[in-house]
Amino acid sequence: MLRTGLRTVRPSAVTRVVGARFNSSVPVTSKLVEPETAETRKNDDRLIGDYPDIKPEFYQHRNPHVKYDEQQNKRNTGEPVYHRYDLIDVWSPDRYDFVSNETAVRWFGYAVAGFVGFSLFCYNFVNHEAPAVRRSYPHEGLYKALGGTEEDKEVYQARVDA
Repeated sequence: MLRTGLRTVRPSAVTRVVGARFNSSVPVTSKLVEPETAETRKNDDRLIGDYPDIKPEFYQHRNPHVKYDEQQNKRNTGEPVYHRYDLIDVWSPDRYDFVSNETAVRWFGYAVAGFVGFSLFCYNFVNHEAPAVRRSYPHEGLYKALGGTEEDKEVYQARVDA
């Protein structure tokens, strides 16, 4: 018997609640199951009953130039849909299509070449002059107009751009 808090609990009840027996002589076994694909699986989902087993087709990969009854979702009226339609419709997250390493490196090269080319264009052809006239003050930087003396010239003098 185990004593917990306010009541006594039998060990069999503990194993039923926890779902496992610690220090058991029975080995834990598990089997690996190959994942089923859309082409090989049978529609054994009991929740959809006799609904037809439709192969999932990502609607974002459908031809956008074909005329559909519902053009925004790329569907025709009365067309049977996959029973998990919300996973494959146009508003679901985009499906990632893999590309080869050569294609990825080529696209990255295009992006780098475009960035470098645009930078060189801007550097060579954009006017690099200052957008305003440099500041210049009369009377040696207005230190007398600002209330300074000859000793305080550096403190009161307006700083001129070099």
